[in-house]
Order: sequence, then structure tokens, then C-alpha cells
Amino acid sequence: MAEALVSFILVQLRTVTFEIAGQELKLVTDVEKEVKNIRRNLDADEKQIVETTTLLCRNLCRVFKWEMEL
Repeated sequence: MAEALVSFILVQLRTVTFEIAGQELKLVTDVEKEVKNIRRNLDADEKQIVETTTLLCRNLCRVFKWEMEL
């Protein structure tokens, strides 16, 4: 009787342990995906900032050139 009870408890503990481990693995995987998404967004934002800054500098140079021609 006691052996059957211990066996049942061990099976339940194993099941719960595997479920928790699976949930933790999913959380880690989800975090890794989210970090990749954030990095991708930051890269896109950085590219946009560089492009905008380049356009502003180019336009500023044109303005200076135009003022110097006056």
C-alpha cells in the first residue's frame, strides 16, 4: 500500500516537474524572441535616424551654399 502511494506521488511530482520545466522553457524562448524583435526595431529606428540626419545635413549644406552665393 505504502509503495503504491509513494509511486503515485513520484509520478505526480514528475508530471508537475515536467510541466513547470516546459513552461519555463517557453518563457525563455518567448523572451529570446522578444529580444530579437526589439533589436530588429532598434536597428530600423537607427537606420531611419541616420537617413534623416543625412538628409538634414545635406539640406543644411545646400542652404549654406545658397547663402554664400548671395
